[in-house]
Amino acid sequence: MPARLLPVHLPDAPARFPRVVFGHAREATDERPTERVERHPCPRCQAQPGSPCRSRSGVVATSYHTGRFTKVGRLSKSLRVLTPVDRGPGQPWRPGTPPPAPRRRTSGSGTPDAAL
Repeated sequence: MPARLLPVHLPDAPARFPRVVFGHAREATDERPTERVERHPCPRCQAQPGSPCRSRSGVVATSYHTGRFTKVGRLSKSLRVLTPVDRGPGQPWRPGTPPPAPRRRTSGSGTPDAAL
């Protein structure tokens, strides 16, 4: 019987070494895919950016609604994206904090250019 391979999580790895989380190699400065999901509003439950999806009974949904996570390129082909444990699936829903607005860089004249 072959040995089972498990993902490795190295929280203190230097930035030049990728770490494996959620089964994907990523740089230490990247955010979780679920944080990218919560940048978008949910078309089904009308949860605002920064909040997890909610069910009809008023609790945090166990998985994000399809219309929300398909907006994230890396997750668009997934069949289901589970809500992380730290978001409290099954607990009473409360709105989260909205994500920060995208930073704008300014040109030499002080007028805002395109977002970073």
